[in-house]
Amino acid sequence: MKLWYIVLNCFFLISFCVAQNCVTERWHHGEGTFYGGVAGGTFGNCLLPLAADDSLHCAMNQIEYDSSNMCNACVRVLGSRGEVTVRVADRCPECKVGDIDFSPQAFKILSNVKDGRIKISWQVVPCPVNGNMTLVFKDGSSQFWTGVQVRNSKFPITKLELKNGNNYETIHREMYNYFIDQNGFDLDKSKAGPYQFRITSVNGEAVESSEILFDTSKNEQNTQVQFSYNPCKDCFGVTDGNAFIDNCGVCVGGTTGKIANSTCVKDCNGYYYGTAYVDDCGRCVMGETGLRPCGYDCAGDLAGTASIDVCGKCIKSGEVPCKTNCNDILFSDGYFGSRCEDVSTDLGDIQIEEKGNIIKIYNLLGAEVSITSLSNQQLYLFVYQTTKGIVTKKILYKL
Repeated sequence: MKLWYIVLNCFFLISFCVAQNCVTERWHHGEGTFYGGVAGGTFGNCLLPLAADDSLHCAMNQIEYDSSNMCNACVRVLGSRGEVTVRVADRCPECKVGDIDFSPQAFKILSNVKDGRIKISWQVVPCPVNGNMTLVFKDGSSQFWTGVQVRNSKFPITKLELKNGNNYETIHREMYNYFIDQNGFDLDKSKAGPYQFRITSVNGEAVESSEILFDTSKNEQNTQVQFSYNPCKDCFGVTDGNAFIDNCGVCVGGTTGKIANSTCVKDCNGYYYGTAYVDDCGRCVMGETGLRPCGYDCAGDLAGTASIDVCGKCIKSGEVPCKTNCNDILFSDGYFGSRCEDVSTDLGDIQIEEKGNIIKIYNLLGAEVSITSLSNQQLYLFVYQTTKGIVTKKILYKL
């Protein structure tokens, strides 16, 4: 992933320096995240209507949202596993410059959802619109207070002007993507409309639309105009060309004669320049998978399950591993005794472990237990303790 990002950065830095005044040539870099999205209404900060199945949209970071100037823009985004073109319909106040918050569906095209936050590179591109731009008046508009929104534009809009007499006057744009005149569009308050507007794109192209009627029924009015001129050059140097940077960081398409993503491959996990690979067991491991490659177990079997027990012995499936006694002290023959209990005596607490005729004694509180013995006939257990040079013998446990 890091190599992928470095390759793209190197190419984009050159492109940025050559044409830093052309918006659609400018590349941005940041991090991509995802949220619930705003499909199925006008829920985003841009107040643009989105159909319930219109899932390819995003929320732009606060700075580049630019007081709603980026609303309705289309941005082409490169991620670690693919690319997607989304429409800006919302604002992400907490996102840093270069960052974009995507709908879940858009994020899944760029990367795995489990990645959560990814490196992205993106640029503004012409929107694949059909027909002309439209205008819709905001609820509550009148000749005394008027708001209007421009929709279906090929490029982002930087300015909307209203013609009064022989002059065009700029209308203030609010954060929620409506152009608002607090005193109303009409100088003559006895009527409302019709109006003539001049709409300017982010690339500087200005188009005029006249005979726009005052209509508060939420109907979109056809402006009869659309942006057509793109003064920007594509990555191959062709003005208004169709060449583009692919996920390999190579200029392809258009008049380049090159096929997209033909100079690099995805790893087995679907990441460009990824480091995941198929191990000897046929699994996709390492890279972004979170899986480690399989290997040989202590018995020499590939992807085997044998393991070393606490006694340092290789134990295969079905074999009994070495265990510890009831006080977590190693019992080297691998079994718990038939009796495993603590006994309190005036010599201190001890622990007795028995298996058949084998008896093991453990001192729990540090008393020096030097000798243990078992009478095969009487089955009495004795403990010999040395205290200040005096040997004390006491029957502790009758078996």
